[in-house]
Amino acid sequence: MLSCADWSKIKRLHGDTRPLSDDQRRIIDRNRSALAKVTDLWRNIVNRLCAKNGCLNEHHKEYIESGATAMDKVGKLLDIMRCRSVADYMKLVDALRTEGQPGLAQLFENGGGKINTGRTSLYYQLCKIAMICFV
Repeated sequence: MLSCADWSKIKRLHGDTRPLSDDQRRIIDRNRSALAKVTDLWRNIVNRLCAKNGCLNEHHKEYIESGATAMDKVGKLLDIMRCRSVADYMKLVDALRTEGQPGLAQLFENGGGKINTGRTSLYYQLCKIAMICFV
């Protein structure tokens, strides 16, 4: 039986349609605040990800736009991206590059950033666990 932790076999069998690895999900979590700092870009990024051959649909877009603030919208976008495939995640990275954020794109592609271990972060992580991702 194939272990979910055996990412090399999963990659070989499924290519970029495989789900994100734990490391890739950690990259999203560690760098959430970095993307939140450029909240004015969220609409352009979402529109790119919803475009033809994009990775988001209208339901995703409506869910993201239901956020009360731009930071909420960025959070909703990243919560969805945590549940998408590697190919979809790379579309996010490409959208960041296209929107003039090569540093952020590199951060999301290669990792880095810091984990906030404060109470707010813990509460946020628990809330994310309870959230149902759209697929």
